[in-house]
Amino acid sequence: MVLHHGEGVKSTRLLRGPPSPIRPPKGDACGVGATPGDLGPYVVRDPAGRLADVSRICIPYGTTEGQTAKIAEYVADVVREHGHEARAVDLKDAGEDVLAGCDAVILGSSIHMGKHDKHVGDLVRKNRAALERLPSALFSVSLAAHGDTHEAETYVEEFEEETGWRPSMVALFSGALLYTQYGFLKRHMMKRIARGKPGDLGTDTSRDYVYTEWDGVRRFAEDFLDGLAPDTGGTQQ
Repeated sequence: MVLHHGEGVKSTRLLRGPPSPIRPPKGDACGVGATPGDLGPYVVRDPAGRLADVSRICIPYGTTEGQTAKIAEYVADVVREHGHEARAVDLKDAGEDVLAGCDAVILGSSIHMGKHDKHVGDLVRKNRAALERLPSALFSVSLAAHGDTHEAETYVEEFEEETGWRPSMVALFSGALLYTQYGFLKRHMMKRIARGKPGDLGTDTSRDYVYTEWDGVRRFAEDFLDGLAPDTGGTQQ
């Protein structure tokens, strides 16, 4: 699929990789019982701007049940592995200056009731100028990304229309069904929802299901960093 998003942005490509076993980050207890998932489609838009060898990457996020937080921390780990500074920040606890000193931004949000996290929307609306100036990315975390990518893409399109922000990259990551952490009513409500969704979501409420494909998360983060690499094309002055 190729989409065009205006001046300076060449194209949008929907990438999908082969299935592979989930490898949760070290210490991720929610990975117990995880099943293999899709590599996770992500949309890549040409990042604007080139940065110095060491960049300060801000990773603010809004999370509902904690899976988006785990993904944000994993992205931060990947960024640090590549020699950059990274800071993952839960927007519920962040101050007004969360983007201060950032060279680039990777913003993460869970989907709840078909909408991105309120704190994420507020951040974008208040800091749209900065986000448009800096290389930026968004990762959207939902169960829809596991089996209904059209619905997951629709969430992002609506978010972009509501906020007016079009990040350099957009990733769609599958979330998790954490039955053992839900209360009685929510556990059975989520079971009914899972039964009615595509993607063969798990319905055994005695266990958790993590659908996030960590290889896809790593590849997304590394592709974003590749876009920040200094231009060494040897242009003559």
